[in-house]
Amino acid sequence: MAVTSSFHKHKKISYLAKICLILLVFISIFSILAGLLFSGTQTVAAANGDDESMAATFAPSFDLPAGLAFNTPDRPLLYSRNADVPLEISAASRLMALLISADKISPDEMIGISDQVEALASLESSLNFDLERGMTLPFRYLALRMVLQNSDAAALAIAEHLYAGEEGFLKAMQQRASELGMTNTEFHSLLVSQTERINPAPAFFTNSETDWGKLVFEKDEHQKYQPMIDGQAVSEIIPEYREMKILTATSSLSDLARLAQALHSSRSAIEYLRVTEQLVSVRVDNSDRVIAVRSNISRLFTLSEGNVDAAYHLRSDRFSLTLSYGETTDEIPVTTLLLSANQGSMIDETLKLYERINQHYQRTALTEAGVTVPGHSEKTESGETFGLQYLDTIYYVHPKDNFYLKDDVLYVGNAPYILPIQKGSMTGQIIFEMLDGTRIPVRVGPDRDIISSNTILARLVSQLYNNENLGQMILGLAALICLILALLLIREIIRLIYWRRMRRLERAGNPKK
Repeated sequence: MAVTSSFHKHKKISYLAKICLILLVFISIFSILAGLLFSGTQTVAAANGDDESMAATFAPSFDLPAGLAFNTPDRPLLYSRNADVPLEISAASRLMALLISADKISPDEMIGISDQVEALASLESSLNFDLERGMTLPFRYLALRMVLQNSDAAALAIAEHLYAGEEGFLKAMQQRASELGMTNTEFHSLLVSQTERINPAPAFFTNSETDWGKLVFEKDEHQKYQPMIDGQAVSEIIPEYREMKILTATSSLSDLARLAQALHSSRSAIEYLRVTEQLVSVRVDNSDRVIAVRSNISRLFTLSEGNVDAAYHLRSDRFSLTLSYGETTDEIPVTTLLLSANQGSMIDETLKLYERINQHYQRTALTEAGVTVPGHSEKTESGETFGLQYLDTIYYVHPKDNFYLKDDVLYVGNAPYILPIQKGSMTGQIIFEMLDGTRIPVRVGPDRDIISSNTILARLVSQLYNNENLGQMILGLAALICLILALLLIREIIRLIYWRRMRRLERAGNPKK
């Protein structure tokens, strides 16, 4: 009877094990089907729209002749007003001089002061340090004096040090402008302040009744710009219409945006535009002297509460320029260029522009590194297919009410690929296109390492990687089989233990055996 009872008990355990196996099979199959139904692919949101410029919908009210703001040089402008019109912008000469000299001269390199430099310095009465013939001063001080204090004397000293005078320096500046693609830029003088004293601005620039916010430029039958305010021609604004031809520099804000980007890319040059106030040590008459140099736009750094990283301002009796590099409160990187027809520093206008850009635009992640590219795969030379993933996290700026992207994306690859292929290597590009035609290329590469072996095992592993659902199903079935085998093993162990117990009882009841 005891044996029969144990047998029935073991039979019940067997039934329970079978029920559990059936439940496990059902759960596994349900999980696989759910994965097939609910697995989705990542898509990039796009918006329908026309091909107009993104900046066309952004028009903050400024009483200024011209302005421009951009996020990165290869993306659409964020703000543009009269940016393509060539005007007399003296600041172009100073900024180009800084770019060339900072790339060629180290900060501590000593530069001599000539008679001509001393003569020019004597006219700069507002500065707190007189340059005298025979002095040798570090480039750092002369560069800061030229840029932050608008010093002709410092500019000439640097020109003499590099090119033996103004003429050679102007040729180098013009050559660099050509290399940067500044087609509307021409440098006439390095000595900005002296040129403006010789050739004062027309009275029109100082007329307080001029409404610069209504200034527009229209092309005539000769494709030349004609400045108009309230339908009236204002010929004094564009340099080529003036009677006197003694100019400082002619340029457009679109050209200056190229120069601004070159300055930002130059590690040596941009450091001088980041200075708000600096103490420079110089040696004069065998004694050390500390000279304070302060930026004339240092207040912009303070009022921006850290959003402005670098800035520059040049006061002119024609068009004054304020340049800034920074980011908005929502971390949208921006570079701004604003023109004024008076000598104001345009600090309030710059801060207002940052605020308006932050309100109108937003910065969005277009791609994220490591995320699978939906709908695209590639093949190796042996016929193996592999998925693609983005290699970079790319951000772009767009209006808050419009993703400003076309629906279709373009993939550029060069299949078939030679094995082995390493994960993280570039195999192609996904190209996103904005509504104005601007293209944003993003690097893509394989989502796994692909070995060069062509064995059956390698092909099997490759198929599992290429077909995620099949791989999950096979792994699930393998796990289920392992579980069944484990249960069978446990059952046999239980039977073995039971058999051994019965053998011991049998021997105990029959000692002779």
